[in-house]
Amino acid sequence: MSTHPDPKNVLPATRMLLLGLSLAALWVTGCTQIVAPIDAIPADRVPKELLVQPTTTRSIDFARLRRPPEKMYLLDKGDVLGIFIDGVLGQVDEAPPVQLAPQNSDLPPALGYPVPIRDDGTLPLPLISPIFVKGLTIQEAETAIKRAYSEAGVLTANLEEPDNDDAEKNAGDDEDSQEEPKTKKGGIDEIRTIVTLMKERTYRVLVIRQDNLAAGLNNDVSQGLSVQRTVSAGLGQVLQLEEGKNDVLQALSLTGGLPGFRAKNEVKIYRGGNEQDYAEKDRKILEHYQTHLADRSPCSIPPKMVGVNNETIRIPLRLRPDEVPTFQPSDIILGDGDIIVVESREKEVFYTGGKLGGGEYPLPRDYDLDVLTAMAIAKQGFGALGERGGGGGGGGLGGQIATIEPGQLIVLRKLPGNQQIAIEVDVTKAINDPRSRILVKAGDTLILRHKPAEEILNFGMGTFFTFGISELFR
Repeated sequence: MSTHPDPKNVLPATRMLLLGLSLAALWVTGCTQIVAPIDAIPADRVPKELLVQPTTTRSIDFARLRRPPEKMYLLDKGDVLGIFIDGVLGQVDEAPPVQLAPQNSDLPPALGYPVPIRDDGTLPLPLISPIFVKGLTIQEAETAIKRAYSEAGVLTANLEEPDNDDAEKNAGDDEDSQEEPKTKKGGIDEIRTIVTLMKERTYRVLVIRQDNLAAGLNNDVSQGLSVQRTVSAGLGQVLQLEEGKNDVLQALSLTGGLPGFRAKNEVKIYRGGNEQDYAEKDRKILEHYQTHLADRSPCSIPPKMVGVNNETIRIPLRLRPDEVPTFQPSDIILGDGDIIVVESREKEVFYTGGKLGGGEYPLPRDYDLDVLTAMAIAKQGFGALGERGGGGGGGGLGGQIATIEPGQLIVLRKLPGNQQIAIEVDVTKAINDPRSRILVKAGDTLILRHKPAEEILNFGMGTFFTFGISELFR
């Protein structure tokens, strides 16, 4: 009696075993497209309003951020004048004191004694009432001072009279002489009156910058695979800007230059010195949210809040070729209490998953980013299979044996009303046709996967090399 099994019974049993092993391997090795499909819309069928439109921008003319120089300096509160007047501010026939200009100032050395202009625009001087000099030039202020002393009669009363003995002698020598007595000083115009600008008025401005590079230098960098987070949310600096230099360009130059890659392409200005009714503003905000957001549907879109003016000025740093700035020349002039904010771009990122691996990457600031370039940024260009073993399945038994590259990219894009759309991009088609390379938007999630056919081929090759070869040698 033969002990060998009947071949007719072995073949079906072997097939069943291979089928069972194949199904188990199919489940274990992560063929996600088959067992976990994503309902996505092909990129060429997505409405244009849901896609990012290409944009071309240019840098703004930075001269627009600078205050044009004034032809004549006009006095105002906070200015300090150097004044010398014979017999009033300084002795007769003495040299006026010289005061060097403050450090980093463009002013020439000043002469005289310092006299500040008051908040009401007046200049306090000895022996006369305060003189209003706000809005005057230096020369006009000097003329006003001379006129004020002349009208008050203060200096003319101090004029030296002729010596009595000399007068009698002159009278005896020539009684008929009509020559007037000579004096050492004959009037206000002959008295030295010197007015110079000793110190320009300044404006206290606070600059807050969230694009600080030094704060992130000590951080651990994860091989450039994710966004670097800075230690501090932002660094602030208080500036004292002189009159004529109190503009946005000067403030940026003194705090690190123009915003870099980490910053948004705009500068915000919060005006100081304006009293705002914050209680009324907060009441309107609470009323808006309580009215429109209470018990609302998760997919509803709340209306835009109106009636709340925060008096914020936005200065763009890049414009489209056909776009012109909308801000006024007066908007870039800074005053006391103004706050300049340069915001960070840390929220302008995209995320990756699947064969791209998990990651968070910043969007470029000055150019458009398409899906193929985003894959390159994520270190997963087309043809780089096996460099990443991220979540989403290996696409074949053993994963390392598979040679078919992932050809499907899913772009998850957020929509208003807590909704999203899944866009399917055929990688091969995108390589051959630039029109299929949709642009990446901030907040997008890119998931690279195998197509069903690719997963089946990878699984078949993995199964063959795992079970088929062993059967050939049996």
